[in-house]
Amino acid sequence: MASDTRKENGRKLGPLVREFFLATQFGAQLIAATLVFLAAAGTFTYIMFSEQYVQIQEIFKVVDPTLQHEMVMNDIVRHNMIGLVISIIVYIIVIIILIVRSHHQHTGPLVAVTRFTQSMTNGYYSARLNLRKKDVHLRDLEKALNVMAETLEKRHGNLISAETDNKSS
Repeated sequence: MASDTRKENGRKLGPLVREFFLATQFGAQLIAATLVFLAAAGTFTYIMFSEQYVQIQEIFKVVDPTLQHEMVMNDIVRHNMIGLVISIIVYIIVIIILIVRSHHQHTGPLVAVTRFTQSMTNGYYSARLNLRKKDVHLRDLEKALNVMAETLEKRHGNLISAETDNKSS
């Protein structure tokens, strides 16, 4: 019976991967929205630099109009853009890490509870819910479900005895 309980409560890779991708859909949308925002901000920044250059050119009459792009895209701007791109990449990596940690932290106990209730539904009344030690906010739920499992195990045992007694009478 113990091996049946372990098999029933065991995790399979396919459903875990599917659950992860469904849960991280919000994270993907967040990253996509961030990239769209940054692309728009980059475009407006480039337009702003171009317009600034035109004003400087008109005021000081310093540079040939054909060199506008070179003046806008100078070494300082390139250096700042590289820093910005690195910052965006770091931001996306941090968001992905936070999404994965949050998903694991919040859905891990729910997966355990779901598997436990499936065990109960399938008649494995000896199954018990064992949550991670860091899931302290769910200790009351864990205790209540384990008490329910003990009660069902006792009742199920009593019902089997009663059925056996009725059949022999």
